[in-house]
Amino acid sequence: IPHQFQDFLEHGAVVVRVASVDSEKIATLEGASVTRLQPGMHLCWKGSRGSGKCELRITEVGPDFARASQVFIYSPYDSRVRPGDLFTTGRGRNTPVSTSTINE
Repeated sequence: IPHQFQDFLEHGAVVVRVASVDSEKIATLEGASVTRLQPGMHLCWKGSRGSGKCELRITEVGPDFARASQVFIYSPYDSRVRPGDLFTTGRGRNTPVSTSTINE
């Protein structure tokens, strides 16, 4: 297994919460596992809102936060990313559709 994926094998999927969303639709994420994120990774909604699908792409990682932009969305309902939404690197049906690009 490539080194950059070893953490996910050993510790499982990352789950983070949206703390805020700015006027440019950039989400600030927080949670105990936020330090495991890397720029370029994709996350998807944990759970669903109707039949909707949304992904975030990590753009910046700090010591206790990460920032991400919305990159893929499909929903017949209101599907804006909101504070309190949970996102994950995935497992089962909660798996990002887009291919993540992790910088080594």
